[in-house]
Amino acid sequence: MLSLLVYFVSNIVSSGVPFLLSIVLARFLPVPEFGQIALYTTQISLAGIWVGFSAYASVQARLFLDPDRFPSYLSSSVMFHLLGLFGTLALLLILRTSFVSWASLPLWALCAAAVSAFFQCLLNMHLLLAQGKGWKTRYLILQLVQSIALLLLVPLFAIGLDMGWHGYVVGQVVQLLLVTPWNLFTLIRRFGLAWHVDWAYLKANFRFGMSLLPHNLAGFVTVGYDRIYVGAHAGADALGIYSIMLQFGMMISLVVSALNKVYTPWLYERLRNRSEWHRIAVSTWLGVLAVVVFCAVSLPLMSLAIVPLLGEKFQAGSDLLVWMVLGGMVNGIYLLVTNMIFFSERIWMLSIASVSGATVKWFLLPVLFASFGLSGAAASNLVGLSVTATLVTIFVVVIYDRRVLFGNSFSVLSRSRRV
Repeated sequence: MLSLLVYFVSNIVSSGVPFLLSIVLARFLPVPEFGQIALYTTQISLAGIWVGFSAYASVQARLFLDPDRFPSYLSSSVMFHLLGLFGTLALLLILRTSFVSWASLPLWALCAAAVSAFFQCLLNMHLLLAQGKGWKTRYLILQLVQSIALLLLVPLFAIGLDMGWHGYVVGQVVQLLLVTPWNLFTLIRRFGLAWHVDWAYLKANFRFGMSLLPHNLAGFVTVGYDRIYVGAHAGADALGIYSIMLQFGMMISLVVSALNKVYTPWLYERLRNRSEWHRIAVSTWLGVLAVVVFCAVSLPLMSLAIVPLLGEKFQAGSDLLVWMVLGGMVNGIYLLVTNMIFFSERIWMLSIASVSGATVKWFLLPVLFASFGLSGAAASNLVGLSVTATLVTIFVVVIYDRRVLFGNSFSVLSRSRRV
């Protein structure tokens, strides 16, 4: 129970601090400045895909699958991400005019996003390995240190030194630079990181990253494409309002995500035993009910909090709030069932669901935005998330059995029909 509590608190802190930081920045910065910050954070998410294709996610499993050769795998994985960083920077320099025009950001900010994405990969490796080793205290301290550093440094540069969105970039990079020596020391001292490359492991990282690429790109479209589109077609003011309202919706997801990381080990234990599937069905529907109730309670409270927290300059975004909260609700429900696909190792199904939802959003966004403005953009986000969640639920039933989501109700119905 202590382990679950530590991981829950750690994930709430790491997810909640960016939300709290958004509230602080939105309160003290002009709306266009906040819009530029939204564009920059979106580019960090995109850079995280290209810098190593998210192959860092494989290190925890490798720690258990091949412990004797793990130092070689870890070294190759870090080198793979470093090569990804160099490749990304080279591409940015070669095609700088196109990228600057598309992203609506200067070249130095795009390069800073790529560097930040690499340092974030090292941090994620450290966190995954600490969790795999059961180092609860280290995991909690690392999350607290990097979150508190971000919360202190970004306002210092952005607000205190009056650097605006440039200060956000500087503070975020400095925060990662502060925790990187600890990350490298741990990877070298505890896990044998060295300047040694195994070509077979480089290929393994590439294969793992490529298998996740469709899912990651679709995820970016789901969470980031609307912000880029709004910024390009409506300007920084509209993007600032849209982004802060999106943060309120994401608050639903971050709470569910933190609980989900605690719930996942319990779920995996019961997925191994068919006789326990009725308990999974009960817990899933209780989770869905809890998410719906949480959203129903949160929506009026959030509406009342917009002006006191953010000021009157963001009051125009109150109409978007219901769409954002509904999007957070659907994403929360998606998180409750998607772990069943991870357990089955049929990641291609998750990719199909993600790509389908992203494709619907890609084509729907311009249509709805042209007719309804920011509300249309928010509605397209909700529709895309709903498509993904619906397909994931269908795939779970296909992989397992209807009992895993609906308990014994179908078997009872079948017997009644036979009678």
